[in-house]
Amino acid sequence: MSAFSADGKVVAVGDSVTIVGSGTVSGTGATATVTFTSLFNDSISCKSANVLAPEPSSVTVTSQPTGDLVGAIGNGQFTLPGVVTAVSGNGNTAQLTVTINDGTSVTVSAGACRSTSQQ
Repeated sequence: MSAFSADGKVVAVGDSVTIVGSGTVSGTGATATVTFTSLFNDSISCKSANVLAPEPSSVTVTSQPTGDLVGAIGNGQFTLPGVVTAVSGNGNTAQLTVTINDGTSVTVSAGACRSTSQQ
């Protein structure tokens, strides 16, 4: 059996994914901390420079890894892009180790991710 993303695609080592979640921002700019909970209740904390937001809101953040301004996010929905470096388990509850843009590894459920790799 395989790991499956939120969009029903098989997820494997080397695949690009975005982790989807909601949460809060503490601080400002690229060094602000984003603490969010994935769709499968995985808790993740990272610098805002790693995070993308689908809709502007209240706190200015920068893009990864260049630091260019991409918009503003407030408390709400976030996406965290990265590359899968390990898979443990099966289905949408399989645990993925995802390396995000700053090199930090986070562990999340496969069902909390959307696959961005071409298949």
